[in-house]
Amino acid sequence: MATSSSAASSSSVTNPPKGWIATFDAHEMDYYWNSSNAPGSVIAAQYNLKDPTPEMCTDPSSPTPRYIFSSADKLYLWNLMDGRLWGIKTKGSAQVIADQIGSRGIESLELETPQQAMSWADI
Repeated sequence: MATSSSAASSSSVTNPPKGWIATFDAHEMDYYWNSSNAPGSVIAAQYNLKDPTPEMCTDPSSPTPRYIFSSADKLYLWNLMDGRLWGIKTKGSAQVIADQIGSRGIESLELETPQQAMSWADI
């Protein structure tokens, strides 16, 4: 799990698509990722994903807040509104995925449902 650092963070995405951001302030990192009970850490734990690292998220004004994060060598799409998580099967780095979202939309990604390791009740 991510550890508390209270520092801003940048991802490997240097050119996010319109409507997405890839630089996170310290408050956002602390709230979503930097503790074992932070929402990003909790969703990762539910799927037994180690060291989740945010790569980009939709702009805060988006009606559908989403994160793309990495764990090990895989990327995941997390919908914050309904808590659903998908593995991104589309091949490529976080920047390649960002470019595809920018040119063809998020619906162009090939997604899979990962195996859930535990439920909210187990956490």
